[in-house]
Amino acid sequence: QTAASSDAVTLAADGTCTAKITNNLSNRNKIINGSAIVNQRGNETGVNSSRYCGPDRYKMILASTGAVFTVNQSTESPDGFANSYHVDCTTADTSVDAASYVRFLTVLEGKDVQDFSKGTSSAKKAVLSFYAKTNKTGTYSVLYFDSDNNRQFNATYTVSDSNWNRYTIPIPADTTGAFNNDTNASLEIYFHLVAGSNITSGSLDTTWNSYTAAKEAAGHSVNFADSTGNDFYITGIQLEVDSLETGVATDFEHRSYESELAKCQRYYWQQDFTGTHALIAYGTITGGTSLNIGVAFPCEMRANPTATVTAASHFRINDWSHDEDANGYSSSATWKNWARLSFTKPTSNMTLGGNGYLNVSSSGGSSAFKFSSEL
Repeated sequence: QTAASSDAVTLAADGTCTAKITNNLSNRNKIINGSAIVNQRGNETGVNSSRYCGPDRYKMILASTGAVFTVNQSTESPDGFANSYHVDCTTADTSVDAASYVRFLTVLEGKDVQDFSKGTSSAKKAVLSFYAKTNKTGTYSVLYFDSDNNRQFNATYTVSDSNWNRYTIPIPADTTGAFNNDTNASLEIYFHLVAGSNITSGSLDTTWNSYTAAKEAAGHSVNFADSTGNDFYITGIQLEVDSLETGVATDFEHRSYESELAKCQRYYWQQDFTGTHALIAYGTITGGTSLNIGVAFPCEMRANPTATVTAASHFRINDWSHDEDANGYSSSATWKNWARLSFTKPTSNMTLGGNGYLNVSSSGGSSAFKFSSEL
Protein backbone atom coordinates (compact mmCIF):
# COMPACT_ATOMS: atom_id res chain seq x y z
CA GLN A 1 0.00 0.00 0.00
CA THR A 2 1.95 2.99 -1.24
CA ALA A 3 -0.32 5.45 0.57
CA ALA A 4 0.47 4.00 3.99
CA SER A 5 2.21 6.30 6.46
CA SER A 6 4.88 3.62 6.80
CA ASP A 7 5.69 0.36 5.04
CA ALA A 8 2.59 -1.84 4.96
CA VAL A 9 4.48 -4.96 3.80
CA THR A 10 8.14 -5.82 4.38
CA LEU A 11 10.20 -8.53 2.70
CA ALA A 12 13.19 -9.93 4.60
CA ALA A 13 16.35 -11.31 2.96
CA ASP A 14 15.30 -14.87 3.77
CA GLY A 15 12.02 -14.36 1.90
CA THR A 16 9.84 -13.79 4.97
CA CYS A 17 6.97 -11.45 4.09
CA THR A 18 5.41 -9.50 6.96
CA ALA A 19 2.18 -7.53 6.69
CA LYS A 20 1.95 -4.58 9.03
CA ILE A 21 -1.72 -4.79 9.99
CA THR A 22 -2.60 -3.24 13.33
CA ASN A 23 -6.32 -4.01 13.37
CA ASN A 24 -7.48 -7.60 13.84
CA LEU A 25 -8.85 -9.30 10.74
CA SER A 26 -11.60 -10.76 12.92
CA ASN A 27 -13.93 -8.67 15.08
CA ARG A 28 -12.98 -5.52 13.18
CA ASN A 29 -16.55 -4.66 12.12
CA LYS A 30 -18.30 -2.57 14.77
CA ILE A 31 -21.71 -2.88 13.11
CA ILE A 32 -23.98 -5.64 14.40
CA ASN A 33 -26.08 -7.46 11.80
CA GLY A 34 -24.47 -5.51 8.98
CA SER A 35 -25.59 -8.13 6.47
CA ALA A 36 -29.21 -8.15 7.74
CA ILE A 37 -29.22 -11.91 8.34
CA VAL A 38 -31.03 -11.67 11.72
CA ASN A 39 -34.69 -10.62 11.65
CA GLN A 40 -36.26 -11.51 15.01
CA ARG A 41 -39.11 -8.99 14.84
CA GLY A 42 -40.06 -10.00 11.33
CA ASN A 43 -41.03 -7.85 8.39
CA GLU A 44 -43.34 -4.92 9.05
CA THR A 45 -45.83 -3.07 6.86
CA GLY A 46 -47.49 0.29 7.52
CA VAL A 47 -44.42 1.90 9.09
CA ASN A 48 -45.38 5.55 9.60
CA SER A 49 -43.73 6.30 12.94
CA SER A 50 -40.31 5.88 14.53
CA ARG A 51 -39.49 2.40 15.81
CA TYR A 52 -37.21 -0.61 15.51
CA CYS A 53 -38.57 -2.82 12.75
CA GLY A 54 -37.34 -5.32 10.20
CA PRO A 55 -33.81 -6.74 10.53
CA ASP A 56 -32.31 -6.38 14.00
CA ARG A 57 -30.37 -3.32 15.22
CA TYR A 58 -31.91 -0.84 12.77
CA LYS A 59 -34.48 1.80 13.68
CA MET A 60 -36.64 3.77 11.27
CA ILE A 61 -37.08 7.42 12.23
CA LEU A 62 -39.80 9.54 10.63
CA ALA A 63 -40.93 13.11 11.22
CA SER A 64 -43.40 15.47 9.54
CA THR A 65 -44.23 13.18 6.65
CA GLY A 66 -47.31 11.39 5.38
CA ALA A 67 -45.20 8.68 3.78
CA VAL A 68 -45.65 5.04 4.80
CA PHE A 69 -43.16 2.23 4.33
CA THR A 70 -42.68 -1.50 4.45
CA VAL A 71 -39.41 -2.50 6.13
CA ASN A 72 -38.27 -6.06 5.62
CA GLN A 73 -35.45 -8.53 5.26
CA SER A 74 -34.96 -9.04 1.53
CA THR A 75 -33.14 -11.69 -0.47
CA GLU A 76 -32.19 -9.02 -3.00
CA SER A 77 -28.45 -8.77 -2.40
CA PRO A 78 -25.07 -8.42 -4.11
CA ASP A 79 -22.83 -11.41 -4.78
CA GLY A 80 -21.52 -12.91 -1.56
CA PHE A 81 -24.54 -11.86 0.52
CA ALA A 82 -27.88 -13.55 1.20
CA ASN A 83 -29.94 -10.67 2.60
CA SER A 84 -30.38 -6.94 2.71
CA TYR A 85 -32.30 -4.35 4.73
CA HIS A 86 -35.15 -3.19 2.45
CA VAL A 87 -37.21 0.00 2.68
CA ASP A 88 -40.19 0.11 0.30
CA CYS A 89 -42.29 3.28 -0.04
CA THR A 90 -45.96 2.21 -0.01
CA THR A 91 -47.63 5.61 0.50
CA ALA A 92 -45.91 8.54 -1.17
CA ASP A 93 -45.34 12.07 0.11
CA THR A 94 -44.24 14.33 -2.73
CA SER A 95 -43.94 17.45 -0.57
CA VAL A 96 -40.94 17.73 1.74
CA ASP A 97 -41.46 20.50 4.28
CA ALA A 98 -38.67 22.01 6.35
CA ALA A 99 -39.19 19.64 9.31
CA SER A 100 -39.50 16.44 7.25
CA TYR A 101 -37.10 13.56 7.47
CA VAL A 102 -37.04 9.82 6.92
CA ARG A 103 -33.94 7.95 7.99
CA PHE A 104 -32.77 4.79 9.66
CA LEU A 105 -29.96 4.35 12.13
CA THR A 106 -27.88 1.90 14.07
CA VAL A 107 -26.37 2.69 17.48
CA LEU A 108 -23.17 1.48 19.14
CA GLU A 109 -22.31 1.24 22.83
CA GLY A 110 -19.37 3.20 24.20
CA LYS A 111 -17.51 0.10 25.32
CA ASP A 112 -17.46 -1.19 21.73
CA VAL A 113 -15.76 1.87 20.21
CA GLN A 114 -12.92 2.44 22.68
CA ASP A 115 -10.28 1.41 20.14
CA PHE A 116 -11.01 4.55 18.09
CA SER A 117 -9.20 6.42 20.93
CA LYS A 118 -11.52 9.31 20.31
CA GLY A 119 -10.81 12.39 22.40
CA THR A 120 -7.11 11.58 22.80
CA SER A 121 -3.97 12.72 21.01
CA SER A 122 -3.76 9.28 19.38
CA ALA A 123 -7.32 9.32 18.00
CA LYS A 124 -7.75 7.03 15.00
CA LYS A 125 -9.44 7.46 11.67
CA ALA A 126 -12.29 5.14 10.67
CA VAL A 127 -13.92 3.84 7.50
CA LEU A 128 -17.64 3.25 6.95
CA SER A 129 -18.55 1.06 3.99
CA PHE A 130 -21.75 -0.53 2.67
CA TYR A 131 -23.48 -1.88 -0.41
CA ALA A 132 -26.61 -0.06 -1.56
CA LYS A 133 -29.09 -0.39 -4.41
CA THR A 134 -32.00 1.89 -5.24
CA ASN A 135 -33.98 3.06 -8.23
CA LYS A 136 -34.03 6.57 -6.73
CA THR A 137 -30.75 8.08 -7.85
CA GLY A 138 -29.17 11.19 -6.40
CA THR A 139 -27.09 12.32 -3.44
CA TYR A 140 -27.69 10.73 -0.04
CA SER A 141 -26.37 11.86 3.34
CA VAL A 142 -24.90 9.90 6.25
CA LEU A 143 -24.56 11.41 9.74
CA TYR A 144 -21.95 10.09 12.17
CA PHE A 145 -22.97 11.38 15.63
CA ASP A 146 -21.12 11.22 18.96
CA SER A 147 -23.98 11.41 21.47
CA ASP A 148 -21.61 11.48 24.47
CA ASN A 149 -20.09 14.80 23.44
CA ASN A 150 -22.72 16.18 21.04
CA ARG A 151 -20.32 16.16 18.10
CA GLN A 152 -20.85 15.17 14.49
CA PHE A 153 -19.28 14.38 11.16
CA ASN A 154 -21.34 14.01 8.00
CA ALA A 155 -20.71 12.92 4.45
CA THR A 156 -22.55 12.12 1.23
CA TYR A 157 -22.54 9.39 -1.38
CA THR A 158 -24.02 9.59 -4.86
CA VAL A 159 -26.17 6.86 -6.41
CA SER A 160 -25.92 7.18 -10.18
CA ASP A 161 -27.49 3.88 -11.29
CA SER A 162 -29.86 1.20 -10.05
CA ASN A 163 -27.20 -1.48 -9.58
CA TRP A 164 -25.55 -2.75 -6.42
CA ASN A 165 -22.53 -0.59 -5.60
CA ARG A 166 -20.17 -0.41 -2.65
CA TYR A 167 -19.72 3.00 -1.07
CA THR A 168 -16.87 4.00 1.23
CA ILE A 169 -16.82 6.97 3.61
CA PRO A 170 -13.51 7.84 5.29
CA ILE A 171 -14.04 9.35 8.76
CA PRO A 172 -11.39 11.63 10.26
CA ALA A 173 -9.93 11.19 13.71
CA ASP A 174 -11.33 13.35 16.50
CA THR A 175 -9.06 14.41 19.34
CA THR A 176 -11.95 16.13 21.15
CA GLY A 177 -14.43 14.28 23.34
CA ALA A 178 -13.81 10.66 24.36
CA PHE A 179 -16.52 8.03 24.05
CA ASN A 180 -17.81 6.96 27.47
CA ASN A 181 -16.66 3.46 28.39
CA ASP A 182 -20.10 2.12 29.25
CA THR A 183 -23.07 0.21 27.85
CA ASN A 184 -25.04 3.28 26.80
CA ALA A 185 -25.33 4.87 23.35
CA SER A 186 -22.14 6.60 22.22
CA LEU A 187 -22.01 6.43 18.42
CA GLU A 188 -25.08 6.79 16.17
CA ILE A 189 -24.98 6.35 12.40
CA TYR A 190 -27.91 7.81 10.43
CA PHE A 191 -28.69 6.98 6.81
CA HIS A 192 -30.99 9.66 5.36
CA LEU A 193 -33.69 8.91 2.78
CA VAL A 194 -35.68 12.17 3.05
CA ALA A 195 -34.44 15.43 4.57
CA GLY A 196 -36.07 18.85 4.83
CA SER A 197 -34.30 22.21 4.91
CA ASN A 198 -34.11 22.26 8.72
CA ILE A 199 -31.36 19.64 8.51
CA THR A 200 -29.90 20.35 5.03
CA SER A 201 -29.30 24.10 5.07
CA GLY A 202 -25.84 23.79 6.65
CA SER A 203 -22.58 22.80 5.00
CA LEU A 204 -20.86 19.43 5.00
CA ASP A 205 -18.28 18.86 7.70
CA THR A 206 -14.79 17.90 6.57
CA THR A 207 -13.73 17.44 10.19
CA TRP A 208 -15.55 16.68 13.43
CA ASN A 209 -17.51 19.64 14.81
CA SER A 210 -20.01 20.45 17.52
CA TYR A 211 -23.53 19.32 16.69
CA THR A 212 -25.48 21.65 14.42
CA ALA A 213 -29.02 20.65 13.42
CA ALA A 214 -28.77 22.34 10.02
CA LYS A 215 -25.83 20.08 9.11
CA GLU A 216 -27.41 16.74 10.00
CA ALA A 217 -28.18 15.86 6.37
CA ALA A 218 -26.10 18.48 4.58
CA GLY A 219 -25.84 17.73 0.87
CA HIS A 220 -28.82 15.36 0.79
CA SER A 221 -30.92 15.98 -2.35
CA VAL A 222 -33.22 12.96 -2.63
CA ASN A 223 -36.90 12.66 -1.71
CA PHE A 224 -37.07 8.89 -1.51
CA ALA A 225 -40.74 9.12 -0.49
CA ASP A 226 -41.97 10.78 -3.69
CA SER A 227 -43.21 7.57 -5.34
CA THR A 228 -44.57 4.18 -4.31
CA GLY A 229 -42.21 2.73 -6.90
CA ASN A 230 -39.15 3.58 -4.79
CA ASP A 231 -37.10 0.84 -3.13
CA PHE A 232 -33.90 1.11 -1.12
CA TYR A 233 -31.69 -1.89 -0.26
CA ILE A 234 -28.57 -1.87 1.89
CA THR A 235 -26.26 -4.58 3.22
CA GLY A 236 -22.64 -5.24 4.08
CA ILE A 237 -22.54 -2.27 6.45
CA GLN A 238 -19.13 -2.12 8.10
CA LEU A 239 -17.40 0.34 10.41
CA GLU A 240 -13.74 -0.27 11.19
CA VAL A 241 -10.65 1.44 12.52
CA ASP A 242 -8.57 2.78 9.63
CA SER A 243 -5.31 1.46 11.07
CA LEU A 244 -3.25 2.17 7.93
CA GLU A 245 -4.92 5.57 7.46
CA THR A 246 -5.59 4.94 3.79
CA GLY A 247 -9.35 5.59 3.73
CA VAL A 248 -9.74 2.16 2.12
CA ALA A 249 -12.31 -0.34 3.46
CA THR A 250 -11.36 -3.96 4.00
CA ASP A 251 -13.56 -6.79 2.74
CA PHE A 252 -16.80 -7.14 4.66
CA GLU A 253 -16.40 -9.32 7.75
CA HIS A 254 -18.92 -12.16 7.45
CA ARG A 255 -19.76 -13.55 10.89
CA SER A 256 -21.73 -16.77 11.40
CA TYR A 257 -25.49 -16.55 11.89
CA GLU A 258 -25.11 -17.91 15.43
CA SER A 259 -22.59 -15.21 16.34
CA GLU A 260 -24.67 -12.43 14.81
CA LEU A 261 -27.84 -13.70 16.51
CA ALA A 262 -26.17 -13.70 19.94
CA LYS A 263 -24.99 -10.12 19.40
CA CYS A 264 -28.53 -9.07 18.45
CA GLN A 265 -30.11 -10.86 21.41
CA ARG A 266 -28.10 -8.66 23.76
CA TYR A 267 -30.50 -5.87 22.69
CA TYR A 268 -33.67 -7.74 21.74
CA TRP A 269 -34.99 -11.25 22.21
CA GLN A 270 -38.31 -12.62 21.04
CA GLN A 271 -39.75 -16.03 21.85
CA ASP A 272 -42.65 -17.00 19.58
CA PHE A 273 -45.33 -19.59 20.38
CA THR A 274 -47.60 -21.25 17.83
CA GLY A 275 -49.65 -24.43 17.70
CA THR A 276 -51.34 -25.94 20.75
CA HIS A 277 -50.57 -27.41 24.21
CA ALA A 278 -46.79 -26.87 24.16
CA LEU A 279 -45.34 -26.50 27.66
CA ILE A 280 -43.71 -23.10 28.22
CA ALA A 281 -42.58 -22.99 31.86
CA TYR A 282 -43.33 -24.21 35.39
CA GLY A 283 -44.13 -21.58 38.01
CA THR A 284 -45.54 -20.59 41.38
CA ILE A 285 -49.18 -19.83 42.14
CA THR A 286 -49.41 -16.37 43.70
CA GLY A 287 -53.17 -16.28 44.21
CA GLY A 288 -56.42 -17.93 43.25
CA THR A 289 -56.17 -16.59 39.72
CA SER A 290 -52.47 -15.88 39.17
CA LEU A 291 -49.28 -17.70 38.21
CA ASN A 292 -45.70 -16.43 38.06
CA ILE A 293 -43.15 -18.00 35.72
CA GLY A 294 -39.45 -17.38 35.17
CA VAL A 295 -37.96 -16.88 31.71
CA ALA A 296 -34.21 -17.27 31.20
CA PHE A 297 -32.63 -15.26 28.39
CA PRO A 298 -30.25 -16.92 25.89
CA CYS A 299 -27.57 -14.35 26.78
CA GLU A 300 -27.08 -11.43 29.12
CA MET A 301 -28.92 -8.38 27.82
CA ARG A 302 -27.41 -4.91 27.67
CA ALA A 303 -29.67 -3.65 30.49
CA ASN A 304 -32.79 -4.80 32.32
CA PRO A 305 -35.17 -5.11 29.37
CA THR A 306 -38.73 -3.98 28.88
CA ALA A 307 -41.03 -7.00 28.63
CA THR A 308 -44.03 -7.27 26.30
CA VAL A 309 -46.42 -10.20 26.00
CA THR A 310 -48.64 -10.42 22.93
CA ALA A 311 -51.93 -12.34 22.79
CA ALA A 312 -51.95 -13.40 26.45
CA SER A 313 -55.23 -15.26 25.90
CA HIS A 314 -53.34 -17.79 23.79
CA PHE A 315 -51.71 -19.10 26.97
CA ARG A 316 -53.22 -21.55 29.47
CA ILE A 317 -52.68 -21.87 33.24
CA ASN A 318 -52.72 -25.31 34.88
CA ASP A 319 -52.20 -26.34 38.53
CA TRP A 320 -52.81 -30.08 37.82
CA SER A 321 -56.34 -29.71 39.22
CA HIS A 322 -57.61 -26.75 37.23
CA ASP A 323 -56.89 -25.93 33.62
CA GLU A 324 -58.05 -22.64 32.11
CA ASP A 325 -57.06 -20.16 29.40
CA ALA A 326 -55.34 -17.03 30.68
CA ASN A 327 -57.28 -13.80 30.41
CA GLY A 328 -54.36 -11.47 30.95
CA TYR A 329 -50.72 -10.72 31.48
CA SER A 330 -50.57 -8.60 34.60
CA SER A 331 -46.98 -7.64 35.37
CA SER A 332 -43.32 -8.39 35.01
CA ALA A 333 -39.95 -7.84 36.62
CA THR A 334 -36.81 -8.09 34.55
CA TRP A 335 -33.08 -8.44 35.09
CA LYS A 336 -30.25 -8.77 32.58
CA ASN A 337 -30.42 -12.57 32.52
CA TRP A 338 -34.04 -13.43 33.24
CA ALA A 339 -37.56 -12.16 33.78
CA ARG A 340 -40.53 -12.94 35.98
CA LEU A 341 -43.86 -12.82 34.17
CA SER A 342 -47.27 -12.92 35.87
CA PHE A 343 -50.40 -14.30 34.21
CA THR A 344 -54.01 -14.41 35.39
CA LYS A 345 -57.07 -16.50 34.58
CA PRO A 346 -60.79 -15.79 35.18
CA THR A 347 -61.65 -18.36 37.85
CA SER A 348 -60.22 -18.09 41.38
CA ASN A 349 -59.63 -21.73 42.32
CA MET A 350 -55.88 -22.17 42.82
CA THR A 351 -53.98 -22.36 46.10
CA LEU A 352 -51.46 -19.69 47.03
CA GLY A 353 -47.93 -21.10 47.15
CA GLY A 354 -48.70 -24.15 45.04
CA ASN A 355 -47.07 -25.13 41.80
CA GLY A 356 -48.41 -24.79 38.30
CA TYR A 357 -47.34 -24.32 34.72
CA LEU A 358 -48.04 -22.22 31.65
CA ASN A 359 -48.63 -23.79 28.29
CA VAL A 360 -50.00 -22.81 24.90
CA SER A 361 -53.78 -22.83 24.73
CA SER A 362 -55.61 -25.67 23.03
CA SER A 363 -57.29 -23.04 20.83
CA GLY A 364 -53.92 -22.29 19.25
CA GLY A 365 -52.93 -18.99 17.69
CA SER A 366 -49.74 -16.98 17.73
CA SER A 367 -48.27 -15.25 20.75
CA ALA A 368 -44.86 -14.07 21.93
CA PHE A 369 -42.65 -12.89 24.76
CA LYS A 370 -40.61 -9.86 23.70
CA PHE A 371 -37.72 -8.31 25.64
CA SER A 372 -36.02 -5.11 24.56
CA SER A 373 -32.97 -3.29 25.89
CA GLU A 374 -32.33 -1.36 22.69
CA LEU A 375 -30.25 1.79 22.75
